[in-house]
Amino acid sequence: MADSPDAYSLGELAQRFELKLQGEAALRIEGVCALVPGQPGRLSFCADPRLRGSLGQSQAAALVLSARDAQG
Repeated sequence: MADSPDAYSLGELAQRFELKLQGEAALRIEGVCALVPGQPGRLSFCADPRLRGSLGQSQAAALVLSARDAQG
C-alpha cells in the first residue's frame, strides 16, 4: 500500500476509508494530530461544529471534514 509502514498517501487513505478526496492524492501522511495547531505531514479531523472556526488555523497536511464543512 505504501513505501513505508508509517506513511500512506492521502489517496490510499481516502480509498481505504471510502472518503471523497479533494486535494493531492500523492501527499504522504505519516500520522494523526490535533486540529490546532496541527502538524505538517499529519492528518486531523473536525467532528465538532464548534471547532469550524479553527479550520484555517490548522497546520495539518490534510483534514477529514463533513461534506458541509468541506464546501466552506
